[in-house]
Amino acid sequence: MKKTLCVAATMMFLGCGERVDSKLNSDLKPVHADEPGLLNPVTERVINGSIPKDGSYESVALLLSEANVSVAGGPASRRQLSICTATLISPSAILSAAHCVNELILKTAIERATGPDGKPLNAKIIGSIEFRVAFVRNLAELAANPASLLAVSRVDEHEDFALTKNPWAAFQKNPGKWHDVAIVHLAKPATGRRIQKLATAEQVNAEVSNASLGRQFAGYGLSDESNPQSAGTLMEGTAHLGEVGTNEFIAGADDAQVACHGDSGGPIYMDGTEDLQIGIASRINKKIGLGDIWDGITGNVKAPSCEVGLVYTRVDTYLDWIKKHVTDME
Repeated sequence: MKKTLCVAATMMFLGCGERVDSKLNSDLKPVHADEPGLLNPVTERVINGSIPKDGSYESVALLLSEANVSVAGGPASRRQLSICTATLISPSAILSAAHCVNELILKTAIERATGPDGKPLNAKIIGSIEFRVAFVRNLAELAANPASLLAVSRVDEHEDFALTKNPWAAFQKNPGKWHDVAIVHLAKPATGRRIQKLATAEQVNAEVSNASLGRQFAGYGLSDESNPQSAGTLMEGTAHLGEVGTNEFIAGADDAQVACHGDSGGPIYMDGTEDLQIGIASRINKKIGLGDIWDGITGNVKAPSCEVGLVYTRVDTYLDWIKKHVTDME
């Protein structure tokens, strides 16, 4: 049942874009655009977003996963699995969403990957999943300079992340308590880059009182939800806050610009600037129902539209947890 819930809940998540190197996986495609999988060389970006000006979002990073994957029992080869967004919060650590680094979610999606004919590929991850980080504006820049990929030494996923600790949280009304937060530690410090500052509870509580103010957000996600090829570039947008809870808040419902699949782990900021990050993109604002569980059992899972808005993890709620895991944080 836990894995079935994972299949259904995976549809809610925003993370997981497309892979970088088509030479390895040109014959594979995802089951759904919001799942990590064995994919073609595209990602996803902000719907109706715009390209940021030079010098902006210097702390925003591309988070990639990779592993050895066997298809139909064949020999395993190295594959790029998924893409998320993250922010540099210290010279040695980036902040992202727990589901971006959760092995159960990644492995479940890989096992459900299909080929061009829609038939299961019977793909399986062999060994461990590894993560890489890049501070690039688009995938073309990364392809031109593969040395810009930074190695990761370890990942700290929140111990109470819902799909690991309490999968039934998926049935609760949003905003909830999914604890969808993770720290990715770099093997070597990232030098010469802006460090993202995180908002405190006092700052966030003051911010949410002004619902009319648009909040900036950024990510590498879909620019056209109907076109999984609309991908690969860091984009920005503006969203308005909706309901606010103690651990999460909703933003972007009915806005023209909205974060979507591939933007998971990405930031949303306070006061219309990128000075202070108030949230981490988590999932589409849709509560899982019994029909979703049945679809997870039958394999007929469909990704919901991002137009209903997104659920963001409040960074202020997890500041103590973050500081506990990031010793060089200012």
